Amino acid sequence: MEHITVRCRGCGRLVRQEPRVGERQQYCKRSRCQRKRRARWQRERMLTDTAYRSEQKAAQKLARGKSTAYYREYRAELKLRSKRSRRRQKRREQRLSLEITSPGSAGSERLTAETVAVDFPAGRYMVVRRNVWALLGGLAQLSGQTEAPATDRACVGG
Repeated sequence: MEHITVRCRGCGRLVRQEPRVGERQQYCKRSRCQRKRRARWQRERMLTDTAYRSEQKAAQKLARGKSTAYYREYRAELKLRSKRSRRRQKRREQRLSLEITSPGSAGSERLTAETVAVDFPAGRYMVVRRNVWALLGGLAQLSGQTEAPATDRACVGG
């Protein structure tokens, strides 16, 4: 049996013609191409068939009327989600920032990526958040501290 190939109008690939569709086949069976085929069919139908166009318009109007409460609730929930997301992001940023305190002083200096400029030589580094002083070595000198704290409490949230 001889296989006939056709070029898909959706993706342009050569595909084997389906025997059930025959010469009418213009698209392959991929979902993206089938969506293009259906969209093209509906576009042409809306231009040529006035009854179909009016039915579609009525169906869309009905759907919009039923779903006003849905969209109102969706927008309200979206505001709550975005507020929660902002709160969580602030907590993450606080956990990742460092707070350096000298053992003898009451003040503390908050260090973030923007406030500390430490030049490391080029290369790959593995950051382990256990002891901040071991990781950043000379950071104590940058903040004016003479000695590192005895415990791990220099890292906020960690």
